[in-house]
Amino acid sequence: MSDIEIRQMPAFKKAYKKLPDSQKLIVNKAVRAIVADPKVGDEKRGVS
Repeated sequence: MSDIEIRQMPAFKKAYKKLPDSQKLIVNKAVRAIVADPKVGDEKRGVS
């Protein structure tokens, strides 16, 4: 399996910083799910 680089874009980073800890855990869990299976969910950006 290749290494996946996860980068926080400025808008996400700012919003994430303001989240309560309970919601940060939910976001982290969702990011881990996407890393485990990138095809999960709906693509919102870069769709032709």
